[in-house]
Amino acid sequence: LSKSCPAVCSDSTPSLGPHTLAKLQAKNPQGSVDFDKTFWPSAADMDALRQEDDWRRVAEEHFSVDNIRKYYARSPPLSAQDNDGWRPREHVAFLFSEDDEEFHNLIRNHMIMPFILGDFFPGHGEEVAGGKYFALVKPNADGAPIPNAGGASADADVRGIVIGSTWRRCSASRAVAESSLAVADYLLGQYDNFLQFAGQKDGATRCAQIVQLLLANHVDHDVSDPLVAVQLDASNAFCSVARQPQFDVLAGKASRPYDDGRVQVGDELPRPRTLDKYWGYFLSMQGIASTMRFSDNQGVTHHLPCSKGGQQGDGFETIRFAVTVHPSIGRVCERHLECRVVGICDDIFIIARLSKALSCAAEMKKILKADLDMDLNVPKFNVFFPDTSFSLDTARSALERAVRDDPALTDLAAMGAGVSTDGMRVAGVPVGVDAWVKTFVAKKARSVINDVAKLDVVSDGLLHNQLLHFCQNARMAFLGRNTPTPLLSEFMAQVDDTIVEAVCRHGTGGGHLDWSPHLRKFATMKIQVPHFRGGFGITPNEGSAISAFYSATCALVVWLGSHGGNRPAQHFADTWAPGLNLTSPDSWHAPLLQALSASHALLLQDYGCVEWTSESDRVPAPLAVSIALPLAQPSVGSRNPPPPLSTVTLPQLRMLFQSTHEDRHGAEALAEPGERIVKSPLQRTLTAHIMSRWAKHEGALAHISLQRSVEMLALQCAQRFPARPADPDSSVFAELFPAPQPEPSQPNVPTAKAKQMHLNWNPLGFLSDLSQQKSVTRFPPDVWQAFFCRSFGAPIPKMLAHAHSRTLCSCKMCIDPLGDHVLTCKQHTGSIRGHNHLMDVVASLSRDSKIGPVRVNHKVSTTGDGTRKQGDVEISNFPISLRDGLVIDVSFVCEFKGSSRAPGGWNNGVRHSNDVLQARANVKNNKYKDVYGIVHKAFAPAIVGMSGQIHADFL
Repeated sequence: LSKSCPAVCSDSTPSLGPHTLAKLQAKNPQGSVDFDKTFWPSAADMDALRQEDDWRRVAEEHFSVDNIRKYYARSPPLSAQDNDGWRPREHVAFLFSEDDEEFHNLIRNHMIMPFILGDFFPGHGEEVAGGKYFALVKPNADGAPIPNAGGASADADVRGIVIGSTWRRCSASRAVAESSLAVADYLLGQYDNFLQFAGQKDGATRCAQIVQLLLANHVDHDVSDPLVAVQLDASNAFCSVARQPQFDVLAGKASRPYDDGRVQVGDELPRPRTLDKYWGYFLSMQGIASTMRFSDNQGVTHHLPCSKGGQQGDGFETIRFAVTVHPSIGRVCERHLECRVVGICDDIFIIARLSKALSCAAEMKKILKADLDMDLNVPKFNVFFPDTSFSLDTARSALERAVRDDPALTDLAAMGAGVSTDGMRVAGVPVGVDAWVKTFVAKKARSVINDVAKLDVVSDGLLHNQLLHFCQNARMAFLGRNTPTPLLSEFMAQVDDTIVEAVCRHGTGGGHLDWSPHLRKFATMKIQVPHFRGGFGITPNEGSAISAFYSATCALVVWLGSHGGNRPAQHFADTWAPGLNLTSPDSWHAPLLQALSASHALLLQDYGCVEWTSESDRVPAPLAVSIALPLAQPSVGSRNPPPPLSTVTLPQLRMLFQSTHEDRHGAEALAEPGERIVKSPLQRTLTAHIMSRWAKHEGALAHISLQRSVEMLALQCAQRFPARPADPDSSVFAELFPAPQPEPSQPNVPTAKAKQMHLNWNPLGFLSDLSQQKSVTRFPPDVWQAFFCRSFGAPIPKMLAHAHSRTLCSCKMCIDPLGDHVLTCKQHTGSIRGHNHLMDVVASLSRDSKIGPVRVNHKVSTTGDGTRKQGDVEISNFPISLRDGLVIDVSFVCEFKGSSRAPGGWNNGVRHSNDVLQARANVKNNKYKDVYGIVHKAFAPAIVGMSGQIHADFL
């Protein structure tokens, strides 16, 4: 899906013009690889490091065969081939499909670990460190491609992509997974007024949140020198940084003067020591001029050297770049303590009074060029004035005056084009006045809506549904997590409505336009509720955004109280949330935190959440949340009654912030059993709770015309069976599951509550099944429409056409528009094909289980009563005592009557009042169970309802 959706929707095109080669060469400036290695670790140093217990643990755990297997199994399908033609999912993952430990260790030791150890034959390094190079036309700020006018300026209009070796990508990925937490602690704790969020989980969100908290303090600054945010822009940053400073930082000592002479040769340089063990990787990948191969529009292959910076596409590149530039930026920040500097990779934001921010930016431009040969592109700097009293003209005048008054700021004279008083984008998050944020969100929503329409060309109904669910519906999630709900709910609703309309249009062939308003409202509800409640599971963004924003912003407050390092958390919070008492929500003036308070009140008032009322910071842990909406009755004999509606307990906002590390650890140590420190509920728990009370779904089941729709909803809800039934004789599989704990002999003696194992089945769970091991089932338009419309209790288009023309079945009964007769009549060939399809599926499952040899159809053993009856599938060696095999007989059963011969057929379309699955299982057991016992064969029925429910024995 990750490949097919962009293939349909993306406007990106390869750059194949005659000037592409020159532009790529401009994108890859060359540097020296004649390094000063005075302070580099020696081979003996690295050998000693790899004898340490820490490295042995890392090698065994993080670079194990199992983790390598998981990396390739989870790689995106259809990834671009590397220079040798390897694709990670299609080729390498296949190599790990068999249980061949010796072969897998050969792959690990000779293909993966050499990258980590830097162990390559001399002369091979240039090829190993290189890759396949190609270019895409780079879009402009409005999303449209820039015309490829030729030329080879530094600001070239192509985006170069390097596809390195699949073995290199695996080794880098595993190394990042092992080192990322330690690197994050270093990047966040090294300097008091500089935070770098590169490579961190949720780093973009945290970066945007901190910038918003800093800008909220603008009212305390004089208009003559207002608070601003300056966004720096680096030209071709990743490919431009000189490599000698990189190796100096990784080695921990300066080989030449840095910071305008403040750092001399031999001085210590700060570094995350967790990267010491990966020196071999950096040395082999960037210690030489690697070779990148580019094929031009004439098919000629060109070899482009890469001797400066790194390759975008290398899994280690984000960490490498951030660690390299961190000391240079941090030293400048230490001389500008009035500034607060926040970064994510090469996006750097300076928040301070205008004069101080410009002074910091000017010195940073000078130092980065001198230390790293890294150019900052001044005309692309952005300066945001959050004080609403500034107009665009007065803001530009203030900037020009500040630059003119300080001779040291001469290099910043070209900044005027980037002045804004409305807002700025911080790591993809709109930050600014409400109108500007709404415009930003509306533009994103329009982009999603346009792409939803492009997916109509996908004919397979299941793939179309999954593309909408997992690709398009998820595109607004990041904004929902980072934007206050009132600013985006309108646009989220537009996206939700568009997706529901696209699902219905594809599922009915446009016939949904004739549905009644009541059925349309029911359809919206069914599409948006989760699978266990009988829905399609496409959660509306308008609802999930509430829980996403609340959870992310609660996490920010908790984070501010837990990331002080060796400093008190209150000092850390005072630095990055100035003027805010995080334990006093009533005093919060920052719009972000005010929006958190509003979301908290909304959850309490409109969604039935409750708040802890304890006066202490330690409170009893609430019971586990169980969310269920009683909108469907359980199937007779096959599903437990739904639990009653539960509540979600929210922490008091004043309790989110912990004062210091010591206080927090002390509170955890003193907590009594059954108590815990205050925590906010998980986002998914909160989303489920909100959706169980979603106002737009109220009344969706009330109208009398929806009886059939409501019945189908109930039939497609989740089934839940005790793994070991109360009557062990009712199932041949009972002995395979542990028996429930017996009642205590002394009733007054308390005993631990025994957990009973259950088996769960979601009839509509296949809609979200993205596993690679499943058998592929195609859903062409007519098949998908039949499934979709029947699930909604709506007329099936092809059946409706037959009903209008009064087509007769071979049994001389009329075909009904809901398809009940077709599914119950045994006199047409479709019933045989359906039975055989189910038999083939059960046989395939049996073979995949690898329990024993499988026989199918007429090869199955016959019964022992002389009648020569046969089941459908037989598994030899099935582990049931006193039996030498298991025979399965399959059957479909319809939950609705469709072949009634009563006068007028008044019974047709009525749901059976009994449990049809158990009734059909009883018929099969009576027919086969005892007579197969004569020949020592166990027997089980495999009964499937037309709604998707299955009998307990089949599950």
